[in-house]
Amino acid sequence: MAAVEVGGDGSVKWKTVVGNFRKGSIVSRPSGDAGWEQTGIDETREGESFDINLKVPQNSQEFASALFRAAEEARAAKPGDRICFHLPIEPKNEDQIRITWNSAPPAYKAGAGKTGTARKTGKASGARRAVKPARSVKKKRR
Repeated sequence: MAAVEVGGDGSVKWKTVVGNFRKGSIVSRPSGDAGWEQTGIDETREGESFDINLKVPQNSQEFASALFRAAEEARAAKPGDRICFHLPIEPKNEDQIRITWNSAPPAYKAGAGKTGTARKTGKASGARRAVKPARSVKKKRR
C-alpha cells in the first residue's frame, strides 16, 4: 500500500510513501528561487484505483456543500474534465488529505503482464486495507 499525505502544520506538509518505485524515476530538485519539485513513479498493476480520503474540517457544513457542488459538476463533466472544490488548510492536521493505492509487488514490471499473486484483504472486492498513519517525529496535540 502506498500513500501521499498532505496537510497543515502552520504551512503545508507533504509525505509520500511508495512500495515499488521505478528506478531512475525519482526527481528532487530546486524549482525557481524558493520552490522545489519532487516526482517519481510507483509501479502498480493495471486496473488499480486511488482512494481519496479527506478529514472533515471544522466547518463541516460548508465542506459538505462544497463536495455536493463538486459532485453535481462531476455529473455534467466529460471524461478528462477536472472538478475542483476548496478545502481550507487546517493547522496541526498533517494528514488532512490522504491518497492511497496498492503498489505492485517488487517482481512486477509495468507492461509485462500480471505477475505475483492476488492480494488477500479479507474484504469485499474493491475494498482497501486501512493505511496506518505514518509515525511523526512531532507528537500531535489533542
